[in-house]
Amino acid sequence: MDWNDRQTFGDHYYDLPGHSNPIQQALGRYIAQVNLAFAEANAGRNADPAELHLNLESDCVLKNGTRNIVYSLDDPHGNTVSGLYVTEHQTDTSLASGGPEGPGTSSQGPNPYGLSGFNDLIGGLGFHDSRQTFTVSRNKPGKGGLNYGTFVRNPSGDYGKLGIYIKGGVVYVNGDASEPVCQ
Repeated sequence: MDWNDRQTFGDHYYDLPGHSNPIQQALGRYIAQVNLAFAEANAGRNADPAELHLNLESDCVLKNGTRNIVYSLDDPHGNTVSGLYVTEHQTDTSLASGGPEGPGTSSQGPNPYGLSGFNDLIGGLGFHDSRQTFTVSRNKPGKGGLNYGTFVRNPSGDYGKLGIYIKGGVVYVNGDASEPVCQ
């Protein structure tokens, strides 16, 4: 008979050596993850916008042919920052919806979790040849304040300007077409 069972010791069972409480362990891991997430978000909140860059997170093609490129806005240490707004600027103004920053622009604020980045949906029929740049601001578009130019980091390098080329419904960014279909 095992005298170290839960019935004998009741609530004190988990106080015995070698009997850890799985609920307490899970709660401890969860609290550690939450603390880390808040620390990373707060580190990014104080980041200098002039030192930030857009980091390629994913690049795929939707079933309708639109290219879906997702960027996170990261500090020099690779932490995704929070609370900032990203605006794209297209020389072919038909490729951006035209927001408060003027024709050929579209802006995105923080996602529902407060993290900053840009979800770029690029598509179109016919022929398009555009140059795309990005700026970052602490203020909502159209509310004034400084806009800081930023660059895009992807596996092939860092780019201050992207070449967007569309022909026959295929979208090329800096000469590369995206192959995978979005899941």
